[in-house]
Amino acid sequence: MDVAYIRRWREDVTARLDRLLPGFEVRFGHPPGRHTVGGPAGEEELASLAGLCLPDDLLLWYGHVREVSLPDIGNGYFIHDQGLVARREVTSVRGRCTADVSCSPVMAAAPCSRWAR
Repeated sequence: MDVAYIRRWREDVTARLDRLLPGFEVRFGHPPGRHTVGGPAGEEELASLAGLCLPDDLLLWYGHVREVSLPDIGNGYFIHDQGLVARREVTSVRGRCTADVSCSPVMAAAPCSRWAR
């Protein structure tokens, strides 16, 4: 991932939201949720991520896009702001699944009896 890609992505998503949201309620019968494609995180916010062993691409992303909230697009798309990430350190999931279960990464990171240790 590079900075040019992140900028293009942000511009593209913002332009599409600018076209979608003005007629959203008429088209879908309810008002849109709060859609956000936040600007870059500040230096203090980025400093709060130091030492969390986050992937370089995620740190690069937060340098250009603070958070993403697109509740009415598909099933909803969200990238949490860096403050939430800074308070929750999940570096790996160990073990293997012992049952046929579909878990999100967040669920899989929590203690779960279906995961062998």
